[in-house]
Amino acid sequence: MNTRQLTKVALGLSVLLLVLYGCGFQLRTTSLSSQVASVEVSSIESPRIASALERGLSRLGIGVESVEAPDVRVHIYEHEFLQAGSLFIPRGGLVEYEITLEVHIGIEVADEQEEPLNTVLTEAQRVAVNAENLLSTSAEDEVVRQELVDKIVDSIIRLIASVVSQPSTDSP
Repeated sequence: MNTRQLTKVALGLSVLLLVLYGCGFQLRTTSLSSQVASVEVSSIESPRIASALERGLSRLGIGVESVEAPDVRVHIYEHEFLQAGSLFIPRGGLVEYEITLEVHIGIEVADEQEEPLNTVLTEAQRVAVNAENLLSTSAEDEVVRQELVDKIVDSIIRLIASVVSQPSTDSP
């Protein structure tokens, strides 16, 4: 590319960014990190999900190290991967089934007199694998499980943002 083409590309990108900004587009992470400085994540039964949540919060610029009084406490009580059904698909000898991840969590916001929010989050995804190749089945299954963990972590972060942004019912 010559200098003229590079200038046009840079100008085009600048205009696109200005249009997006002018329409009110913002990254969701900006508002959460401005409202929450630290989150305590605890879990005995679900270290995989707790670690993924800590990484996700860290990427947003939210502290997850132990502090005396965190802004938000998230406790992951338990999780379960459920495998449902098995359907043989004629083309290619594939077997399809669905994996569901169910996670029980509690969220507590500092300085709130209300009870912690206890809820269950669920994500599901279908898996199609070759029934004759057990190694690929195991690998594909693990990929889907990690994708489900990532989706649950996103849901927990959205839930934290929702809980934190709600006005307190304690005010007159």
